[in-house]
Amino acid sequence: MSAVEIASIACFILFIGGLSNHFGVQISGKLSLVLGTLLLFLLCIAVSVTLPYVRWDNFNPFSPKGWYPVGTAVIMIFWSFFGWEAICSLADRFKHPRTDLVLSALISAVVTGTVFLLLSFITVGSGTYGNLESDSSPVGIMIHRALGFKAQFITAMLALIICTGTVNAFVASLAQLGYALSRDHAFPSRLYYLNPRTDTPTRVVWLVVLFAGLGVSLTTLAKVHFTQLLFIPNSLGMVVYILSMAASLKLNNTNSKPWICSLISLMVLVLLIPFLGLHMLVPVVVSGLYFLYITAIRQQEMNPRCNIKKEAGDEDSA
Repeated sequence: MSAVEIASIACFILFIGGLSNHFGVQISGKLSLVLGTLLLFLLCIAVSVTLPYVRWDNFNPFSPKGWYPVGTAVIMIFWSFFGWEAICSLADRFKHPRTDLVLSALISAVVTGTVFLLLSFITVGSGTYGNLESDSSPVGIMIHRALGFKAQFITAMLALIICTGTVNAFVASLAQLGYALSRDHAFPSRLYYLNPRTDTPTRVVWLVVLFAGLGVSLTTLAKVHFTQLLFIPNSLGMVVYILSMAASLKLNNTNSKPWICSLISLMVLVLLIPFLGLHMLVPVVVSGLYFLYITAIRQQEMNPRCNIKKEAGDEDSA
């Protein structure tokens, strides 16, 4: 499959995510539930059928190339976990956010962590890695080895489910986040809009889809491999996690369970920063650009001429 065909499929998946979120969070939520359940079912099958192929000799030596590749792998694995916290942006969509939101986050963290630990265990234990084919589609190869189905078909099916579900969830989360930022004057005010029929920030939804589609097109033209791209969102996500844990230390009582958990998480995240290398500059650049944007907006709001023009425009509209 050519790079253009792959990019076309990616844009189609983005369109599905935009379409489901355009018609409201209930449609989007039901689609995510169906895709998530199907994915969990397939991954559980992969784990169960591969366990007989696990050999303890494959874990020895434990770190054959030293600890730096382990740290790099940890950074890459962060991509597997990003997204379970995305429901925080959908807090106002919960009937009982104080209880349901925390419970949802805990359940998703436990399920995600358990599944990926098991996948890592069987991948290493069964020796399904070490070349381009196995590194790109280990689950497909493991199911093929145990059940005889074509590995490429299984991999394609899993990839479609994973990508569609992930895109659908992230579009929903980013749409709510963009809507909130525009409400607080941290984003263009034109994005502060809810569709009267679906009660959804449709302008932000399609902005997210178009922005992501542009990113797909540019990386395809530049021939950038996905393994190079993963470090960019991972670095941004890790900085968000670091700031979140620091805020948790500030908000929670000292030595309480949430405070201790936040401290441990913060220490682990800080220890992993060196493995980002030069990619750590990505959140610095993004933060700098956003700071310049906010500064320009505030200066514009403080400019008397702009305020006079705005008031005149309001009078003309009236």
